[in-house]
Amino acid sequence: MADQKQELLRMLKGKKLKGYHFSLQEDENKVVSSLTNSAVRKPIDLNSAGAGLILSYTQVKDKKKKTIRTFKSEVEADGSDVKIIVRDLITNRVISKNSFPPPTSHDGTRFRTLEQCIQDFRCKHGGELQCEANWTCKTQYADLTCCLNNGDCFSVHLVFHPNSLLCQILSNVPSLEGLVLSQAP
Repeated sequence: MADQKQELLRMLKGKKLKGYHFSLQEDENKVVSSLTNSAVRKPIDLNSAGAGLILSYTQVKDKKKKTIRTFKSEVEADGSDVKIIVRDLITNRVISKNSFPPPTSHDGTRFRTLEQCIQDFRCKHGGELQCEANWTCKTQYADLTCCLNNGDCFSVHLVFHPNSLLCQILSNVPSLEGLVLSQAP
């Protein structure tokens, strides 16, 4: 494990990696090592995160082909248009670009806290999105508008990752709790 981490760190020399956490997954065909931004553990406020928020760096070793590829996943936000982009770190070629759907009001209900709104959505719609993610091995994206009792409204971007073992090994986008943008009243 230490060798995989050191190899990934050498590849990323010069990158700011403070607060990133290392993980390793291996099966008979691949070794996947990742450094993931610790910010993904809770909803990320995109208003204060700045442009080009990096979510993770992932290195995939194909044991059979004897190849190594390294990827960077990042968030790109332009107003309310939010995308997660995965790039090959060597060529800078975009491997995937996933846009969140347009925001929809979540049940027209007002909530005491943002967390209550997110949890209510996950309870009512999360199972269906998780099932689709596992069926297709493709991350599913949801965008909802959460309005609070005090009148503040937020655009909340949720990510539902496949959680079957096969799908997890194939993914380049780290698990993240969500992304939040405040909206003008």
